[in-house]
Amino acid sequence: MATAGRILLMHKGEYQASETYEMLDMVSYDGVTWVAKKTCLGITPSSSNSEYWFAMVGVSSEDFESFKNEVLAEVESTIEERISSSISEAISESEDATETKINAVDSKVTTVDSRVTTVNNSLSKYVPLAGGNMTGVLKAVNPSLNVEGIRNITAGTADLTAGTSALATGAIYIVYE
Repeated sequence: MATAGRILLMHKGEYQASETYEMLDMVSYDGVTWVAKKTCLGITPSSSNSEYWFAMVGVSSEDFESFKNEVLAEVESTIEERISSSISEAISESEDATETKINAVDSKVTTVDSRVTTVNNSLSKYVPLAGGNMTGVLKAVNPSLNVEGIRNITAGTADLTAGTSALATGAIYIVYE
């Protein structure tokens, strides 16, 4: 997304020759407040440097209006350049990049399909896939931690300490109050 750039005055304190100032940076120098018209470094605010600086104190309304129009024209130009650049970047995105993105999505869809098939195949060993109600305790055939499948799940109010409970490896115990 293109940004408009700065559109507000930013007071930067006393002028420092070693500081880089950008358009709309405001500084104090020799008792006068100056506003940078464009990026500058080491250019002292003064009426002889009016290409870079605009004095804000003792300014006629005509001079201020002129300065405001210059700044607005610069902001508009910057916005147009940035929008144009953004549009150009978006247009120049090649079909190869788009194709790569499509292939990545296709690959992810294939991976998800594969995982769904694996889960369905695993569940078909333990859960009836058609009609009816399941009754009784559902027990995992193989509770190994690294094998997909249903786990033995138990719930209770007693706190358990790891390594001292009677739960089998791979079982899940849920504590509730």
